[in-house]
Order: sequence, then C-alpha cells, then structure tokens
Amino acid sequence: MSFQSGYALVVGVGEFAYHPEYNVPITVQDAEAVAEILTNSQKCGYLPGQVTVLTGPNTTKEKIVRALYNLSIDTGPEDTVFLFLCSHGYFGTDDEWYFKPYDVRLAGKKVIPETGLGSKELIELFQKIKAERLFIVFNTCFSGHAAPQALGGEAEEATPDTLNPDPKTVNAILGSGKGRIVITAAAENQKSYFDKESPLTYFTQALVDGLNGTLPIRSRGGYIGAFDLYNELYFEVKEAVKEEYGKEQEPEITVIKKKGPFPVALAHGGDEGSLGAFDAADSAIAGKKREVRESKAKRAAEMVMQINTTTTKKIKTGGGAYFGGDVTAKDGGTIIGRDQVIHGSSYSTGDVGEGSQVVQGSGTAVGPKGVSVGGDNTGNIITGDHNTINQSPEAAEAFETILAALAQRQDEDAVFDNDDVQDVVEELQAEAVKPDAEADENRLKKLFTKLGKMAPDIFEVTVATLANPIAGIALVAQKIAQKAKGELEK
Repeated sequence: MSFQSGYALVVGVGEFAYHPEYNVPITVQDAEAVAEILTNSQKCGYLPGQVTVLTGPNTTKEKIVRALYNLSIDTGPEDTVFLFLCSHGYFGTDDEWYFKPYDVRLAGKKVIPETGLGSKELIELFQKIKAERLFIVFNTCFSGHAAPQALGGEAEEATPDTLNPDPKTVNAILGSGKGRIVITAAAENQKSYFDKESPLTYFTQALVDGLNGTLPIRSRGGYIGAFDLYNELYFEVKEAVKEEYGKEQEPEITVIKKKGPFPVALAHGGDEGSLGAFDAADSAIAGKKREVRESKAKRAAEMVMQINTTTTKKIKTGGGAYFGGDVTAKDGGTIIGRDQVIHGSSYSTGDVGEGSQVVQGSGTAVGPKGVSVGGDNTGNIITGDHNTINQSPEAAEAFETILAALAQRQDEDAVFDNDDVQDVVEELQAEAVKPDAEADENRLKKLFTKLGKMAPDIFEVTVATLANPIAGIALVAQKIAQKAKGELEK
C-alpha cells in the first residue's frame, strides 16, 4: 500500500565546499537510509515521486530552499510532511542559529548569515507549508568516535563546533503553522554520537529501526504515530550511547501543549490490510519532552521574523549579478548583469556553470542565465534569466497579457510574491510553446496546479487566455486550460 498523503525532504550534507575540516560523510548515509525506508512500499509507503533526497554537493542552500519551497506548492492541509535535516548547526555572526549547507562560509567558527540556512529563513519557508502534519527531525550536533576496540576500549572524541537548534528556534518552528512536531537527535548541550565503523549515527539507526518495525512500535489503524516513534528511538539511543561510551544522548521532542500526535508513515505497509482511522488513544510521550504553549510559539515565530534583515537579506536581481564581496574584472573585462549587449568578435565565458554550453563560431556563448553574442549575427536573441525561443507572435502576446496582469497584482497577504509566481508562469510558457509532439502533458498539469495554488487570480487569467485557440500554443496546453476554465465556471 502507499501513504499517498506523505511527502518528505531528506537532507544529508556530508561535506562542505569551503570547510572540509567539518565533513561528516556519515550524514549522507543517514539520509539515504531514511529515504530508503520511507519509500519502501512494505514499510512506510511514501511514494518515491513525493520524496526528495539531497546529499553531498546537491545540498547547497539554494537547492534546499527550492526543495522546501516546492513542498509548499505540492502539499495541502491534509498532507503529512516529513523533514529530515542532517548536517552541522551553529550560530552565525548575527547570533542566530543556522543549518549549514554544502556551500556555507564561516567567519572564524560562526556562519556568515547569507550563506547558511538560518532560523528566520526556515520559519518563513515553514510558514508557506500548509500541511497540518509537519514532522521535523534535526540531526545536527555530532560527536564522532573511533571504535572502542581499536583504542583498547577507550573511545576518542572528535567534536567540531556544532550545535542543535536552540529552544528559541524550535519554539518558533512550532509557531510557523498548525501541526508542527520537532525532534532533535540530542537535548541542548548534548551531542549526536556515531561510531566511525558503523554505517549510521546511533540516532538515525534507531529512527530507521522504528520506521521499519524492528523496534516494537504499535500500529494505530495501520499507521506509525509521531509520539510512539519518538518514545522508542529515545530509549534506544539513550541506552546504546550510555552503554558504549558512558555519555548522555537524549533525543528531545518539542510539541505544542495539549496537542496530540499524528501519523508519520504506514506501519508495516499498512499492516497488509485496509487502512483505518489513525487511533491516537493512550498516546503519550515517555522520553524527554518540551511542551510549549501555542501563544508562546506564535510569539517566538513573530520575534524571529523581526530579525534585523541587514544580515539575512533576500536579494532579487531580476536575473542580474550580485556580488557579496570584493570583485575584480580582469584585463579590463566587464561584469555583466541583466539585459546587457556586448559588441565585438569574441567573448570569454570564464567558468561556465553546470548544464551550460559554449557554442563555437561567431563568438557566441550560452551560459546558465542567458546568451551572449559577438561578431556578426542576425536573428532574435532573448536575454535574461528565463529564455524562451521559437514562439509565435500570438503565443508571446498571450503570455505578455498574463505577465501584465501579474505586474498589476498587489496582494499584501499573499504567501507567494510576484517573483515566485512569475517563475511558474515562465516555466509554463516554456513548456506550452513546444511543438505538440514535445510538450509534456504531466508537467503542464503540474504547472497549472502549482499556479492555481500560488495565485488563484493569475491562474484564472492564464486559463482564460490559453483556453482560446492560439497559434504556437501546444494543443495539450489549450485542452488543460479549457478544462480548467469549465471547472471555474461551474
């Protein structure tokens, strides 16, 4: 069976581009193990297409933010979202707590704010996720040990500068929306231990054992409950670390006071039978818990969102260039932002990003964000950060109408700003102007659905515009628009 309402983001950073001294490769193994058990149809039942796994160099800040953002689009109030975030955590130069992505940069021991995923940005992203069952697991405070046998029974500790989310951050996460539960791999001022000869950290091994049924977790209508899962992994981790190293590691759960648990996965694939209602009777927390009043959690979220934005700024360049440090253009070169025209017979791309290509001849270069042409060239060249080519004038005019409506949109209460909505409109445009044989119907449906969730008003304009016969718009896009228009008119 499948847990169709379950979505997950699993992150194991493992290595750091600029600070390899902090590498913890076992976090990649942790993430892969969690993802594997979640998508096991005989165990947790998450659909593979609804589980995003980011490890190693794919755990840049941009990619993690994009994955969280996508969850806000793909999920609704009735869904369950499982977040597993495994890396180092530490304070920034602004004294806020940060999750360290692959491309983090440090000033001394502290995170440079714009390079880490801070509490303010996390809260903002969590607020956009409307799922009312958000299960967040942090494994972010590591203490690695060599195997005791290799050291004559004496364990040697190697602890980098790493911290769990502080209580203020956890409280704010609870206040980011309905139905939030946060588990940290260890209590404040404790470490998350691992044996360098073992495949997983003690915490993740217990988590996986709980999800796969190795630990005796009660099935509640065919589901695993959040409190039951926590209780078993708490005692498993606490006892194992105490026995092996004589240390304290107590996974901690933080919940809203007087709020009950929710299902986080199927139990044994739904017990191989029909799923019933989740039964929360007699469900209680037996481990180390923190209960927070709902009003206090909301205030904590509000306070975090008021953090001085001079150090946690969000920069929109409209496809242009942003440089946070000192920049030098070598040999009289030019720093190019958006919509720049270069004349001449040659162009040097420098380091071209992944997925880019350099086209030889006539001094033409195609980079990840636009096209630069030198020499003698003719034809239409469209620059900027979303390039669309080979579209009919009618198709271009149709999307100009949609974008014009978006430009007039002023909704201060909107969850998604106009730039976010424009990204989806432009993705839709790129797919809709493809020839009929190349247009991806499933992708178009997904983009229409995304747009409807993000901006219902712009969705209506898009549907009304594309439902009409337009030269250069794929027939499948028009059919989807026509069907949506009919449903809107009911």
